[in-house]
Amino acid sequence: MDDPALPADQHRHALDGLARINAWSRVTHALWPGLRDCAAALGRPVRVLDVACGGGDVTAALQNLADRRGLACCVDGCDLSERAVRWARERAQPRGQTTQRFFVHDAVDSAFPDEYDLVISSLFLHHLTNANAARVLRHMADASAYGLVVLDLRRGALPWALTWAGTRLITRSSVVHADGPESVAAGWSRSGLVALAQAARLGDVKIERAFPMKFRLTWRRA
Repeated sequence: MDDPALPADQHRHALDGLARINAWSRVTHALWPGLRDCAAALGRPVRVLDVACGGGDVTAALQNLADRRGLACCVDGCDLSERAVRWARERAQPRGQTTQRFFVHDAVDSAFPDEYDLVISSLFLHHLTNANAARVLRHMADASAYGLVVLDLRRGALPWALTWAGTRLITRSSVVHADGPESVAAGWSRSGLVALAQAARLGDVKIERAFPMKFRLTWRRA
């Protein structure tokens, strides 16, 4: 899915399939506690950045959930792919999300704008080398006034098997069929995430399991 040579129609089909998987696996609800706690701690409208947002489905869903629950916030998204950002913008327009901003950004090599309270990411770090994943975490921490939340895949034989079957039930995208199991194989162990947080110089982090077969890493600025 990250291959720039992937034809545009296949890329979009894959992003649509991933959006259905994200909805089924309740990615938004796994990220929600971090946003809720941030707003409660700051006591004011908050700005959130979704790193590697892809087609923006999680970004939009988190914004919609906050709106429904009366939480004042704005959730922006960024991604390395210009095509993905363009599609995220197209999706946001019919929903009337005029306050959301989607922009192209290289999360590995460039610092994020430091205008955000909370920086989040879902199912992204496993695509990177450990060194680059640590760099992204450090960039996320530097850009956040409150903290960060990262959701990613838990490595293991059972997660791999269920992902292999689930991707074929939920979407017909051959790209997702290949990317899903490969992503789980490149996923994390708890000790791996602890080492990653140490490499990013985060200090104390909270790592817990999230549905289904994921880890959630939470860090709050002291």
